[in-house]
Amino acid sequence: MREGLTSDVIAEKVIGCAFEVHMILGNGFRETTYQQALTMELKNAGLDIEEPVFKNHIPDQIRKQHSILIEGRVLVALNTKIPDERIRSEMADNLRNQELESGILLNFGARNVTFKQIRL
Repeated sequence: MREGLTSDVIAEKVIGCAFEVHMILGNGFRETTYQQALTMELKNAGLDIEEPVFKNHIPDQIRKQHSILIEGRVLVALNTKIPDERIRSEMADNLRNQELESGILLNFGARNVTFKQIRL
């Protein structure tokens, strides 16, 4: 976790990288494709990324979500469906499990990439 990189600064960079990925790929791919492309863009932007490690028992369906932990502060979840209340609730649960305050839901399935920032 680097000094000066607030959750807001990280979120701004993540969203910019997501738009770059979507501009290059468009829609219609699987989550894994977007996750790989976003991971490369985030690394190119100088951000530290890792796969989140859940501290408590989490059901397999949540573990299978395409998530990236940025700078140890912001949890990013990717999908190709419009985030509904269940997905937002799962993100909040994941943030609590990781003891984080900020998360971003990215949807690459729409005509344009959409995002929803969640704070606890």
